Amino acid sequence: MNHVERRLPEFELGEDNLTEALQCLMHTIIFARWPLQSSTSNLAPREIECENFPIAYASCGESWVHQRVDEAIVEFKANLVPAGPELARGCLSLGFYERRHNKVVFWSYEEKVVWEEWVIPLLVNHTPHVAANERLSATEADRLQDSANAMYTASLQERMMEIFTMANGDLDHIPPSGTFDFEVSCQQADQREAVQDEDGRAARGGVTGRARRPQVHAQGAQNRNRHWAMRGRLFVCVPPRSE
Repeated sequence: MNHVERRLPEFELGEDNLTEALQCLMHTIIFARWPLQSSTSNLAPREIECENFPIAYASCGESWVHQRVDEAIVEFKANLVPAGPELARGCLSLGFYERRHNKVVFWSYEEKVVWEEWVIPLLVNHTPHVAANERLSATEADRLQDSANAMYTASLQERMMEIFTMANGDLDHIPPSGTFDFEVSCQQADQREAVQDEDGRAARGGVTGRARRPQVHAQGAQNRNRHWAMRGRLFVCVPPRSE
């Protein structure tokens, strides 16, 4: 099984908008890979409207998924590193994997095999809110804040559309059936680059990189092709492609 990496371009967010933006991105990715649970329990998507952005996104509606996403965001914030004046940098990795049970002679073991990984690098702007600057008039402060909010909104919308495009791209690496799960990890950008350099050197030397060792039911190939596309504030379901 191939391990496919989907990397989003690094972009900047304000500290006040960070949590909601990451929830939007991660739930969109998870929902794009969430198949029908089973023949008796259908997917019940939940539409969530952002408070700080004119954007709505879909989640799978599972409380444990929301909890796992929120815990990952807390960890991400704790692992930010300085990247310049009033700036910090961080990187989230969202990986989908399946559990494989292997048997060797008299004993068996379980391993986690990652088949897709989404990398979200971010710059976080810690600049104080414009309204706190007493030297600016209320009108000027509002204008500057609106400009910053528009920039953050445009960046988030661009990343959402990139997710839709990549999620609907090559699907050959996705397991056609069985069970799979996801996990979120946080790495500093320089650490991740060092890991990638290590894997690249190993591959060039004819040796495979580090073993990636690292559940949700899939009901067939047509279910995994079900995705949602965003048009303004609306989501449009893209029908399954014939295989």
